[in-house]
Amino acid sequence: MKDAVVPGVTGELFAPGDASGLAQAVIRILERGLSAYESGLERAARETSWSRYVERILDFISSL
Repeated sequence: MKDAVVPGVTGELFAPGDASGLAQAVIRILERGLSAYESGLERAARETSWSRYVERILDFISSL
């Protein structure tokens, strides 16, 4: 999912094939610490869970 990574919230982005960008992203993550991303990752996991997916489908069907 393209929008799953939000810079500074759920991870860091870099351009495909950009080894230097990858290295910089890893450095940013390590400097900030994994706990800096915890709440964003938990929220993303809830929003993309199967139960949330089913809830959205049922909401859509109900709106028809």
